[in-house]
Amino acid sequence: MTPGTFPEHRPGRGAPRGRLLATTCRLEGPAVTRTARLAAAGASAALVLTGCGSAPVLAGAAVVIGTGRISTEMLARTVDEGLADPAAAQVAADRPAYQRQVLGRLITAQIVDEAARRHGVNVTATEVDGQFALIQDSVGGAQQLQSQAAAAGFSIPQLRDLARTRAQTGRLGDTLTADLPVSQQQLERAYQAGIDGFDRVRTAQVQLASLADAEALLPQASALSDRAFGDLARTRSLDEATKAAGGDLGLLPRSALVTQGLDEYAKAAFAAAAGDTFVVASARGGYVVRVLERQTTTLAAATQQLRRSILQSQGNAAVQKVLTETSAALDIRVNPRFGGWDTNRLQVTLRTATGNNELSSPQAPPGGPSAPVQDPLPPQQ
Repeated sequence: MTPGTFPEHRPGRGAPRGRLLATTCRLEGPAVTRTARLAAAGASAALVLTGCGSAPVLAGAAVVIGTGRISTEMLARTVDEGLADPAAAQVAADRPAYQRQVLGRLITAQIVDEAARRHGVNVTATEVDGQFALIQDSVGGAQQLQSQAAAAGFSIPQLRDLARTRAQTGRLGDTLTADLPVSQQQLERAYQAGIDGFDRVRTAQVQLASLADAEALLPQASALSDRAFGDLARTRSLDEATKAAGGDLGLLPRSALVTQGLDEYAKAAFAAAAGDTFVVASARGGYVVRVLERQTTTLAAATQQLRRSILQSQGNAAVQKVLTETSAALDIRVNPRFGGWDTNRLQVTLRTATGNNELSSPQAPPGGPSAPVQDPLPPQQ
């Protein structure tokens, strides 16, 4: 999508044609029941709805954002995509609420696009991939992400869109806090505090009854490929929890091994290189260990992430202020059939019978926004 333009918006074509229909803001009341039914039946494509105290909302638009719009068809497609998996049954039970959530997410993504454009922020595919990986890691891996996303009403492509929005807000926060000082000492402290995320090792092990047994097996094990080492673990290891996986413990930080009472194991594993094979003793017997992989992020490589973490509260406040201001400036007008736009919380809210004073895009109050950007998955790292 070209920066500054929105889905369904065709620059230079002018506004779609249609006639005006004045409405109240009472979506729940009888005043709009007939209109809602007509819209649902597709029999009133020429109608234009109006939000209270705002300019008209174009026919077929779920929301008008400045000179662009998100169509009702696009919203319906996105909602159907999110609810396609049977695991989404719980969110599907209240489709209107889920629809408001989806519309709010689509609107927020465009607000973030516009705010990023105004502040010269661009994100790369690598940054988006990195943010997606953070989301995946935060829930325990690809399989868990698939199931949790489905239950929350997210398809994987929609989740990648969310990752892009998060990458943009992260970079926007970096830009807005660029002049705030962070000392090298602060960076080093933050690095050590978060070392579990920066240094991990993946090992496979064969657990035997004693250190002597492990030492006896070491020459044979050292000559094996990683695959053959896994086969050895399946036939010889006494660890019933890992032998079926070839003794593979997966990528773990030092603390995960230490908390299992494997201090010496952790010390040796983090001192070794990928491909090394060694023996180590523990209260459970002896281990023949193969280091399969080591993932280390240096302090220099982690500096941007650490700086963002140190300045998180200031960055979040600055980003939210910019998003709130951008939202208000865009004059967002939600079709009252779907709800109203709350600029301060960046959410589509349910209009009520007393909603005459609720504008679709109210100005931000003095003192700034009241809540961070909302989404149902783990927070941005």
